[in-house]
Parts: sequence; C-alpha cells; structure tokens
Amino acid sequence: MNPPVFGHEYIDGDGTTDGYLHVAYVKANQTSYSDSGFIEGAFVPRGLKNPVSAEYVVRALNVNSNRQVGVSSNSTAAAAPSKAFNVSGKTQATISNVSFANGKFEFDQTIKNLGAGLFDGTIYTPVEFRITSISNPTVTVANADSCGTGQSGSPASFFYREKLLAGQTSAPRRLVFNDPNAQLFTFDAVITARVQVAPASATRYQPEPTTNFNCFENRTHVASFDGIVPGGDTGLQLVPGVTYVDVPFTSQEGAFGVIGDMTSSLGVDMDLQLLDSAGRVLNSSLTGSANERVAAPIEPYRNYIYRVIGWAGVVQDFNIQSTQYLLVHQTSTAGTPDGGAGGGITPPSPETLISLVRFSINPITRTVTVQLLQ
Repeated sequence: MNPPVFGHEYIDGDGTTDGYLHVAYVKANQTSYSDSGFIEGAFVPRGLKNPVSAEYVVRALNVNSNRQVGVSSNSTAAAAPSKAFNVSGKTQATISNVSFANGKFEFDQTIKNLGAGLFDGTIYTPVEFRITSISNPTVTVANADSCGTGQSGSPASFFYREKLLAGQTSAPRRLVFNDPNAQLFTFDAVITARVQVAPASATRYQPEPTTNFNCFENRTHVASFDGIVPGGDTGLQLVPGVTYVDVPFTSQEGAFGVIGDMTSSLGVDMDLQLLDSAGRVLNSSLTGSANERVAAPIEPYRNYIYRVIGWAGVVQDFNIQSTQYLLVHQTSTAGTPDGGAGGGITPPSPETLISLVRFSINPITRTVTVQLLQ
C-alpha cells in the first residue's frame, strides 16, 4: 500500500502498527467498493500497479448510545486470487541487439504475454525469467538479478518488473553471458508469473526477492541538455516550444532515481517540472529564479520529460544537468562469492519445470534460436 497524501481526505489508518492504510468509507448498505489506486495531484487515481499484491481488510464503525464511535477489529485479509504459474508456453521471447565481444555474449530480450491465466489473461509481477541450466560448463551468466551463474545449483533469475496485459510486450532486459572461448552453448529457462486463478487454487502473494548486493554497485549516469524558451506566459504553458520547452530522456538500466539541476546564463525566472510519459507531474521546482532542481524515483527503460516553463516574457536559455542513480550489476564477476543462487532465490519446484524454453547460442554467427520444450 502507498502512504496517503497529506491534506487529502481520509488520512488515517494503522500504517505504523498493522500495516494497513485507509482506502475509503462506505455506507452500511453498500456491498462493494472499487479501488482505483493511490490518489495523486488533482485527485487523479494512479491505478494499482500490481493488483494481486494488495491485501484488504474491512472494519465496521458504529455510533453507540453514548455518542462515541465504536470500531471493530479487522476482518480476515482478502486479496485477488492469484498463484505463481509457469507461463513459458503462454509467452513469447524476442531477441535483439545481439553482440559478442571481449568474451561476453549479450542480447536484449523482451517477453510478450500471449494470454496467460484465467479471466483477462493478464500476468502480474514478479515475472521471472529463470535460467536453470547451461550445457557448456565454461559459460556462465554475468548479470543475473539473483547473482546466479545459470549452472546447476545456481539458477540465474531476471525479473521483468511490470504487469503485462494479454498481447502486451515488456521492456527489454539485457542478458550477458561469460563465454571466453567463444563456444556454442544452449541454456534452458522457465518463465513464471503471478496469474489470476480460481479462489481454491490461490496462494499467498510473494514479492520479488530482495536485491543481493554482493554483485551490484551504485553508479550514476549524467547527461546535459541545453535549450531556449523563446517566451513566457506567467506559467500557463499555452504554446509548446514557445512558452515552455519539453526535454525528453529515457532512464537507464538499473535506474531508481533522478535529479535534474537547471541553470541559466541569461534567464530571470523559469520553472522546472519532471513528468512521466503519461504527462503526470512527478516533481516541480517553482522558485523566483532560473535556478531550479527536481528529483523523483524512476524506473528503468521508461520515458520521462523535463519541462522548462518561461515566466519573464523574454528569451531565456537553460542548461539541465540530469543525473540518474543506478543499481548496476558487476558483470566482471559471475555469481555470488560462495557460488550460491543468492538473493533469496529458491530452487524451482517440479511443478514449475513442466515446460522449459531452450535457447541455442552461436557466438560466431551471433544467432539465437528459441524452442519450447514440452
């Protein structure tokens, strides 16, 4: 659950004790309530990013004869019925940007949801691409989220951190293999995700394992953007490119936060906003000068916008120093120091391994072929 926005209605709950925060009040004659997610900005629902991860409880309120409000205990927790399921046969892996250099074979991989599970076919996070074995003992995975090598006993897991509607394709993940001898190899993988199931088959939601920091390090990615705002209209943003200028950028792999610092050599007063691809304002800086700073959490491989707003009614130049903060895999090391799976990754269950996807790799021709094993 997300914390409430200060100043909005219904700012209560037990977030510091039992973990639940208040969603809404409903009347006694109301038998259902639809939750559209955390409210932000001008009372716009954000939506539930991963609906199957949310649990709800209900409490009853009543005005007693002494005119005091009585509150019942929490009901039993309820959630959308879901289960971690093998979706290898209901997804399609697509390979691009294949390269082989300096003993490393790399490619980008996206996953398309062909329609898994019951109801509308949506798959929910965690969506895990787990490499369970590699045919060549000299080849290891170099950048798994789990820090595993992909060899027997050390599965290498990559997580796709977005729910996928039926027909939707994920953002890419970069897979890197240590192959110092440029040898052919195959690897087997299984794709699992949470899907909606009948209530009798549901299991308790389990989030993605915590990051294993043994093989990750913090880095930054710095970019500089220059431009001019030709005019100003007291912040009304009436004419794109004239009264305000949008500067788009894409977040890097492993990005979790960004800071944008704006300066100007001639500017008198400008404002700076940070927006996501849907146009929602993530952060604003509205001082009385042309020096502004915005900062917000971001996600990898997403499009964002710096919006520079002119106020003074004159031409003003600007420079934005954009710094992304990344948690990046140390690809120079393969696996955890003890050779284990790392990151709290548990061994795949027999039920999960009913069907596998086999990838055949040829570093010389830089080709990857994919086959579903029944």
